[in-house]
Amino acid sequence: MPAGLPLLKTVFSPWQGNVSKAIEALTDIFRHLQSYEDAKNHTAFSAEYLSRILAIFNRISLIISEYKIEMDVRTLYKYLIQISKHTRIPFSGEPIKGLQIMGLLESRALDFENVIMLSTNENIIPKGNRENSFFLHELRKHFGLPVPRHHTAIYAYHFYRSIQRATNTYLIYNTEVDDWGSSEMSRFLLQLKHELPTYNGKPVEASIINPPPVLDTDREEISIAKNESAQLRLKAIAGRGFSATAITTYLHCPLQFYFQYIASLQEEENIEETIEARTSGKVIHSVLENLYKPYINRILIAQDFDAMLKKYKEMTREYYRIHYLEGDIDTGKNRLIYETTLLLIRKLLLAEKKLLTGNELIIRNTEENFEVSFPHTIRDTAIRLRGQIDRIDRYNGKLRIIDYKSGNVKDTELKIEDIPELKDGKHNKAFQTLFYAYAFNIQTHLSAPVMMGIISFKNIPKDIVIPLQLQDSETKEKQDSFDFQHDLSRDFENLLMEIFSEMLDPDTPYAQTPDKERCTYCNYKNICKR
Repeated sequence: MPAGLPLLKTVFSPWQGNVSKAIEALTDIFRHLQSYEDAKNHTAFSAEYLSRILAIFNRISLIISEYKIEMDVRTLYKYLIQISKHTRIPFSGEPIKGLQIMGLLESRALDFENVIMLSTNENIIPKGNRENSFFLHELRKHFGLPVPRHHTAIYAYHFYRSIQRATNTYLIYNTEVDDWGSSEMSRFLLQLKHELPTYNGKPVEASIINPPPVLDTDREEISIAKNESAQLRLKAIAGRGFSATAITTYLHCPLQFYFQYIASLQEEENIEETIEARTSGKVIHSVLENLYKPYINRILIAQDFDAMLKKYKEMTREYYRIHYLEGDIDTGKNRLIYETTLLLIRKLLLAEKKLLTGNELIIRNTEENFEVSFPHTIRDTAIRLRGQIDRIDRYNGKLRIIDYKSGNVKDTELKIEDIPELKDGKHNKAFQTLFYAYAFNIQTHLSAPVMMGIISFKNIPKDIVIPLQLQDSETKEKQDSFDFQHDLSRDFENLLMEIFSEMLDPDTPYAQTPDKERCTYCNYKNICKR
């Protein structure tokens, strides 16, 4: 362990199941944080927060040593969480000037010129109806003991009393569902909204506040040099094969590519209580693959789709059992997602059946894996390309390479002026379809024009497939059928060579993207603090 880094030694020291060592290490870590806060002159609240945590550790340590309690680290964790939940950090200040922060009950018998009330959500103001009593509700009511409506009445009195003589009153509630409660406004707000104008003739002003995130403008941009270890890792990935997703990730943000592929930082695993979009996508892909499989390399007729329409419900349920790990799909939001999945699949099958009138459709393959060698060595590195094409078919004799998307896709996302435009990272869907067609050409040596496109289940157009469209360099017209024996293959190959040359350049670091909007849904934004 390098000298001068005692905190790292504490963080990486093994506890070996010893609770005393765990408490000692955690205490040491929070003391380091406390020293850091003091050095940076941060707020008194931060200092109080850390002080309370250290007090909790000291309290638990004294109890364990005094009563000789034996416990494992898991039990210690549960105790820490339980005690922390009931710990309160008070705000203190000068009572006759400045901003006063207090609870609703503390405001009784006081008048204010300006009142700002936070978290005016239902179940917070008033609090949820909980009867922590051994006596039944009806028994309490019969003998005149307090019941939930009495507590609600007390809250109502203090709420209206606090705003009675205020000149300016701001009542703020959260519209997003989170760990703190629901997104429903308090019943008191609803009452004010509908009844107050009838008394004073003035409407209650309401507005949605969506403040931008607070950014640390003084934070230095993160840039990671390609050391020998990173270069070896990158060459190993190139040998196994770059996917379209890996390349577009690099184009979006080289630093994100580093975190995901070089450093192999995995996403935090969460229990999937509600079916995620990617799970539904896997189910749709699996169902369509197996529905079409019996009809590969034959002309499809209406009766084939009738047979598929009889099977898709049972097949969808079966694949949800596989991909959702026996989760419940029969109740709540999951039932809605399950029914939506059925609707999307049925919608596609009916659309394709209708399209057969006067047209010929042959499915050549579904979910076809490919792995091909890139025809050029870049910086002494052999590169392979790999991926999976969702569907290859022939429509009226024309070969089509199709990608499925369960989300919404606009036709503008597949319209590009020229191939170099794809390097800006803003046309990942167009890049992906071209990547698949280029690799398929290497594998099969396409001799006829090919069409590339996407089937979007959310917005299926009349012709079902949203085609990739590229502007012809001579006529300036958009074309959706391409000959890979001519300029297109060469131009896209040159683009890949340029991208791979930059990726493998040892002097080009993994830098953050300049477009901060791309950081919104990035899994690593907490590392970058964007």
